[in-house]
Amino acid sequence: DLMRSRGAVINTEKDEKVYSDSAFWFDAPLTNKLIDLYKEIGPLDVEMCIYGDLLTCLGEREDKHYISKLYSSDEEKKDVKVKKQVYQKLGKTDLSILSLHQSKFYHLGTTQEYLHGLTNDKCLRMELNLENI
Repeated sequence: DLMRSRGAVINTEKDEKVYSDSAFWFDAPLTNKLIDLYKEIGPLDVEMCIYGDLLTCLGEREDKHYISKLYSSDEEKKDVKVKKQVYQKLGKTDLSILSLHQSKFYHLGTTQEYLHGLTNDKCLRMELNLENI
């Protein structure tokens, strides 16, 4: 019910879907914002969550529950300060989602896996519409 109320459920003609596994691909403008942020506050010495602390900042939805909770906190701990800085830097950045086929999972967590996936894995390259130049 919470996911439905927050717009996280995708309704199709036949059923409802929720995508929970993710791949993160940042375009050049967002990458540049992250580099600028790192230059301002890096190196990071607080724990950050890709979902709660980064992805929550992105997108056009105004109701960002986590962020409003963060800003209502009177805490001046270092991690709260850093999370506020992340939101200030990334808060107006667009978010685009690429849904990969539900029965496939690609792990690109290491440099070796990333390079293999984007250069040798024909299925992933086809799904991402990548071509040799």
